[in-house]
Amino acid sequence: MDRVRQIWVPSLVTLLASFSLMALVIRAGIQPIVSHAGGPRGIILYLPWLLLLPVIGAAGAYLSRRAQGSGWRVYLAGAFPALAILVALLFTLPFRLVIDPYVVHDFQLRALVSIFLSWTILPGIALCVGVALEGRRKTRSGEPAPGE
Repeated sequence: MDRVRQIWVPSLVTLLASFSLMALVIRAGIQPIVSHAGGPRGIILYLPWLLLLPVIGAAGAYLSRRAQGSGWRVYLAGAFPALAILVALLFTLPFRLVIDPYVVHDFQLRALVSIFLSWTILPGIALCVGVALEGRRKTRSGEPAPGE
């Protein structure tokens, strides 16, 4: 039961919040910043989404710590959206390579790196920054540091 309150509920809240925010950003018509607009290797950055991800990560960490979570459980709850996207990419990529014969022909390692950078690494860093800042807030308020 502790695992549900410390990991899964906060993780699902951060996942729902981050994807809802992404949907709002897209619905508002905000265009992403694309490094190489003409090619498949471009890094795609939805800047408002990335700038608000630390708030979402901090909220997930707060919910996990409020349920007596500590250490890796807090970071898992806060960074769950990036991990969910990573798992989705890792599961779909092999099927995509087998099913679509044109992918192997046009496969570029730079494109794969840009996808992982745009959708997992940068959002994961932003979410973890929020978790770390929430941990510092907790430490300053006189409560024990995370993991103690």
